[in-house]
Amino acid sequence: MVLLEKITVDPANPGQVFACLGLLEIASLIGDQAVGSFDWNRSKTYSSFWIESGTPVRDIVNEVKKAGVVKQNESDALLVAEDSGDKGIKKEGKGAQSDNGKITPVILRGHKWELVLDAWLLPDTRASNKLFKTWAGQVSSLQIIKKLKEELNAPADVLFLFDEGIPMRPIGYDCRSAVSAEGLGYYYNKVSDLKVYPAVDLFALIGLNHARPQALANSNFEYCLWRMPLPATVARAAITGALPWLISSRWEVTVERRGRFKSWRKANLLE
Repeated sequence: MVLLEKITVDPANPGQVFACLGLLEIASLIGDQAVGSFDWNRSKTYSSFWIESGTPVRDIVNEVKKAGVVKQNESDALLVAEDSGDKGIKKEGKGAQSDNGKITPVILRGHKWELVLDAWLLPDTRASNKLFKTWAGQVSSLQIIKKLKEELNAPADVLFLFDEGIPMRPIGYDCRSAVSAEGLGYYYNKVSDLKVYPAVDLFALIGLNHARPQALANSNFEYCLWRMPLPATVARAAITGALPWLISSRWEVTVERRGRFKSWRKANLLE
């Protein structure tokens, strides 16, 4: 049976929009012919994301929560032993391995699927991508994804999936966490009890994995909402603006640096 479910989305919150794509990506990996679209018009403060799939949203979230997570090119046994220290990773060449494993790609392993997460790296050089690697250097990609997975839970009503927040160190994709950090300046990296939205940050990472918008002239970036149900393979292009005939609105995001952290601000609607 195919289900049509709705999730409340703020179209000006870039983390939520990319999280919608991430949710669609996992639904597709599970094996469903899933499609998704945004219900938005200029008069609405909040919008909706509609996802049509043979797997309920709650089960999609639980599938990600139960998934295994390891660093790419490392054995499971070694990675379990180095959960908190990131020790034993040798420097090898440039890019992902040149930071003692801190930005190494991470593999998310479900029951019958596998996904390599590396949205925080530049595809060509494999160096850190300044738009999407928002966390400070002392925290590893593995630690972040494990923490988000640990805190990920589907609410009783999936309509409010993206509104479930907890106190923890912010990741930077959900603009509500960035707003909460106003005035903290260079002490931002010492704050660990800001409100963070695990479903948004984790699914946004998944969404960014196949859809990395190009930087604008001012190092900001742009994303788009699409107007009709699309599978993940097409939605990846639509969210970056590559399919203009499907676009319902375009938004520009400011990437703000606060100390050693960066965060995505609330987006501005483009005409």
